[in-house]
Amino acid sequence: FIREWEIPVWTKTSDQFPSVAFDGQTKILYVASGKTNEVLAFDINGSPLEGFNPQGEDEKLDNPTSMVISEVNKKRWLFVLNTGTSKVSRFELPSLKKNK
Repeated sequence: FIREWEIPVWTKTSDQFPSVAFDGQTKILYVASGKTNEVLAFDINGSPLEGFNPQGEDEKLDNPTSMVISEVNKKRWLFVLNTGTSKVSRFELPSLKKNK
């Protein structure tokens, strides 16, 4: 256990069982929120960052859960399972610039 903070979109009696993915490269914690159908993002101090909440009809999240960060073709992606539609969404993640 390292740190704990409130997540405003959840209630104390919430039956949410969030999935989390920590990006060790950027030090960002991603949290799936099935209640709001989005992926929330936080820095390591719990400050909210821009997450993922696509609104296009074919892009909307539907009860997102399991997440994994992976590199494919030199791009970094967050893959998210949508249990409501049995589909996987992907979001491109930022990469740290390497010093030359």
